[in-house]
Amino acid sequence: MTLQKTLACALMLGIVLFANGVFAEDQSSDAGGSANQIVVPRGVVTDANAPRVIMSKKRVAIAEPFMMRIEVVAPAGRQVRFQTMEQTLGAFNVLDVTDTPDVPVQGADSDERLWIRTINLETLQFGTQTIPPVEVTVQASDDAAVERTRKSEPVAIEVVSVLDPEEQAKPDVFRDIEGEISLQDESNSASGFGALWWLPVSIVAGVLGCVAVVWSRRRDRSMRWCRNQLNELKDRSLNAPTEYVDAADSLKRVLQVSVVGASGMSAPAISGTRLIEMLSEQGYGEPELKRLRLAFAGADRLKFDSRRDQNVPDEVVDAFRDAVDDAVRCVIARREPSSPVKENA
Repeated sequence: MTLQKTLACALMLGIVLFANGVFAEDQSSDAGGSANQIVVPRGVVTDANAPRVIMSKKRVAIAEPFMMRIEVVAPAGRQVRFQTMEQTLGAFNVLDVTDTPDVPVQGADSDERLWIRTINLETLQFGTQTIPPVEVTVQASDDAAVERTRKSEPVAIEVVSVLDPEEQAKPDVFRDIEGEISLQDESNSASGFGALWWLPVSIVAGVLGCVAVVWSRRRDRSMRWCRNQLNELKDRSLNAPTEYVDAADSLKRVLQVSVVGASGMSAPAISGTRLIEMLSEQGYGEPELKRLRLAFAGADRLKFDSRRDQNVPDEVVDAFRDAVDDAVRCVIARREPSSPVKENA
């Protein structure tokens, strides 16, 4: 009886962790399953209409993939081209792009065709983020014909750190076991244990594998976010005190994420003193820490100084630039924490 209870509990735990960790992305895609199917308009759109935008969802968690589909209807013989997709679209990372061209429109009086672009996106930015318009060029079959460019409407997406319980992926509901359970004698229990010893081991191995996959994905995404933010900080203007203070706060956030992991994006900011202590434990050398102290100290002085017309001292700007270069080298060289214990520290 004890063995059966143990195996049942282990199995339930494995399924719950597996569903929450690995299938969160798949279930989020299933939530917008109807949007993934090609729905051809029935004679309600013409060449004069703007591109139609369909979203799988407008409220997502950080690093949660979702789908955006753009539909354009044009007369047969026209050439429709979507704009070239970069690695990012506004604040969103482009995971995958699929084009479905020249689909006949069912039930339309005229000979019209449907062109579809499906984009899978995710973001590591928090708050309300806007997907910018996507350009679509329509041209007649003749190469010399005049091209006509249209744009989709911008779409606002709410990005939260944690989804509501009803929006999260849910494991299967377990029902109570019905019927009689016969107790085995000790000899049968011993033999059953010998035959089933591999079951809990397999469950534990599967759970550990799932956890490794989930944390590996979060590590890659947060490191990519850190690199993008540091590249942006290299070109940031630092002439005005407010500009320097904002840049220093951004550098603190990047270093916090590089130390504690993806949870540092939405967690409260760590003080500069505590952050420097953590960096010293992560392999930062004394020269790098000295430049970082000077950069943060300059930001603190400017933040609380009432003279807003003053210039940022050159030595403070130089220290900040050097601190950004140090961070770029250390972020590339350092592996992000890969265990929940370190990430929640």
